[in-house]
Amino acid sequence: MQLGIRLHDTAKCPFEERIADVHRMGFACGQLALSKLIDEFPTTDETLTPGLAMYIKNVFAKNHVDIAVLGCYLNLANPNQEQLAGIMHRYMAHIRFASWLGCGVVGTETGAPNETYTFVPECHTEAALQTFISQNLGARQYDRAKKGARFSILSAVLMAEAIGILYYVFAPQLIGLFDSSPSVIHNGAMQAHIVALFYFLLAFSHSIAAVCRGAGKAFVPMIVMLSIWCVLRISYILAVMKLTGEIRYVFWAYPLTWSVSSVIYLFYYLCSDWVHGFEHAAEHNKKTAGQY
Repeated sequence: MQLGIRLHDTAKCPFEERIADVHRMGFACGQLALSKLIDEFPTTDETLTPGLAMYIKNVFAKNHVDIAVLGCYLNLANPNQEQLAGIMHRYMAHIRFASWLGCGVVGTETGAPNETYTFVPECHTEAALQTFISQNLGARQYDRAKKGARFSILSAVLMAEAIGILYYVFAPQLIGLFDSSPSVIHNGAMQAHIVALFYFLLAFSHSIAAVCRGAGKAFVPMIVMLSIWCVLRISYILAVMKLTGEIRYVFWAYPLTWSVSSVIYLFYYLCSDWVHGFEHAAEHNKKTAGQY
């Protein structure tokens, strides 16, 4: 085992002296973030040449320090396409530079769906999953997209169900925090006891919808939600209100339609070739263009 350090966390001094200090401190490897470590010369994309790589590699070798990770921590989920293109160019330059350095890893982080690269609630929503799926499918990282989809779906389902169970158990107390009227608590608790344990279906449907949108299949969630969550749900509510007039049957509209949409989404997720959606769309466009 080798001990390593983020090189830019060491005392600031000229580059060659800094690497020598790393060796004297007993570290055998480090993470190299070019723009954070080096001030003496530029490290922009166009300067990352084989000659610069040879110089840096020799400095590290002379001091018996390995470059474990070449850091490049930029926002790969940036929604601004112009900025994202620049970020992707930066990553490609680092990947090429890493091969010349003899470094096998270019480090990155999960992104944020905004231009400021700051944590926002959307980091845990459909938007984040949609961005992850679309970027990985665009890069033809099919296995990574599928693993990410599975993990996100499972996480969403488990968290939603945990919240649902808590709401089911503590519904009267939670509702009482906002309104202490007995009738409000009674109806609210009734709704919770009917709906809350089905929250996992709601999370599942939204997760698959995000996967579909990320795969370029936005029409799938549009059709499912319009037909099931709007048409079917409203038709059901109108029917049961006309037949019974009881609110409890209205509450059942939600778990019933979540169940139907989840079955449809599950079938589409398992049986369709959603991971190759972009390629199929490109082939279709070529065929269509060839007809004119």
